[in-house]
Amino acid sequence: MRSQIIDELRPTDPEIDPTWEVETMRSILENGGRETSIATRPVWQGRVAGLVLVAATIAVIVGGLVVARQHLPADDIRPAKPVQKTVQTIDPSEATVLKLGDTLDVVTELPKTFADEPVSFSGFTDDGMLLGVVRPQPADPGSGELEQAFPVLYDLDAETFTILDDRVRPETTQIARASGDASTVVWAEVVGTMIDHSTFTIYAYDRASKKVTTLGDFDDPDGQIVYGNDLVMAGGTAYFSMPTYPGKAGQEAVYSVPVDGSTPPEVLVAGAAMVTLSGDKLTYGVRDPKDQGAYPTLFTYDVTTGKTAREPVSEHLDEPGFCGAEFSEKWETWCVGQEYNDDSSEPAMLTIKETSGRTTEFEPFPIDSYNVPAPHDLITLGPWTAITVTTDDGQDRKFLVDLDTKQMKVFPDNTSFTALSPDRSTALISSYAGKGPGPQRIVRIPEAD
Repeated sequence: MRSQIIDELRPTDPEIDPTWEVETMRSILENGGRETSIATRPVWQGRVAGLVLVAATIAVIVGGLVVARQHLPADDIRPAKPVQKTVQTIDPSEATVLKLGDTLDVVTELPKTFADEPVSFSGFTDDGMLLGVVRPQPADPGSGELEQAFPVLYDLDAETFTILDDRVRPETTQIARASGDASTVVWAEVVGTMIDHSTFTIYAYDRASKKVTTLGDFDDPDGQIVYGNDLVMAGGTAYFSMPTYPGKAGQEAVYSVPVDGSTPPEVLVAGAAMVTLSGDKLTYGVRDPKDQGAYPTLFTYDVTTGKTAREPVSEHLDEPGFCGAEFSEKWETWCVGQEYNDDSSEPAMLTIKETSGRTTEFEPFPIDSYNVPAPHDLITLGPWTAITVTTDDGQDRKFLVDLDTKQMKVFPDNTSFTALSPDRSTALISSYAGKGPGPQRIVRIPEAD
């Protein structure tokens, strides 16, 4: 999936509650695969190529009509029928709320602790193992101090944990992002409790040899070059980005590094940031160095061929309140709304235009938000088109819609759709309570009625 959404490339620099840090970063950003996640910060622009293609297409069509009229008998010449444009409206507030253990089948209740310490899960490896993080609690929870976190793998069938690396660090770190396949797990450890981190390390764990390799250490003393909160892996190579604050604008870059540590990280694309991966396609955004306020341009990099292509740009980009657009082989989507600002707030309105010509317009999604809950991260799940809406506290609420029947369902209140299993038949969801993170479960994607 190709995507465009509005966001600042560099966020502010507030302190946050360390207990919520990793969950908040994960929810704000995208964990994991295109058609399973989208680039969560940039918005992309530029239409010249599209206009050229449109002009060329019109020329070919006109030429074809002239030839047809020259060869068809007069009785066979008929005016073209008008294109049927079907527009339907769906109200998400009428979606049926799924119930855990009833209309939402719970496959597995996941453990809340490992070795008497809290554990949380973030995603799957491609062979169905769960990636997790153990976060020991400090002796004095009110002190603000952190205990060293460490990554684990969880075997759903055997119900067993594998500790990847619990060595003592020179400075206490938190696990920010992890990705893995059947042979290797990579993860990033960050120092501090800020949203952005200028001191971080990338590690890799070989699942056969159980060897841990340090892939790269980074530390910008000025705090202007930071970890991009992204880390994906394909074909034995890990990819991540390092955005910059204005003081070092232009030094942002996307990096690649072999997961065996045979060579150090190197710049794959200078001036780029925010990577996501779908299959063999790596997506990243590039800002205009002369206009940092302009929307970044989206590119894809084929990790198997090394070819780079520029992605399409929504024709709705310049509309007031534009809040995102996404593209796939089946449809184009766009969102128009207005962030909360005195009395100028407007609800985010999502539109899906399918290649068949059918257009679906959605009423506002029923999630209270001061920042307008922009629908995003659209994916296809069997008969469903799944739509994510992120709440102010970082929960990714998932809506399911059947565009043919207009049937709509939504995952339970206070749940976050975390990741899909490799076969896309089940999902990892996280529940939240007033005191913070609650149970995590593997649930089955429901069938359409």
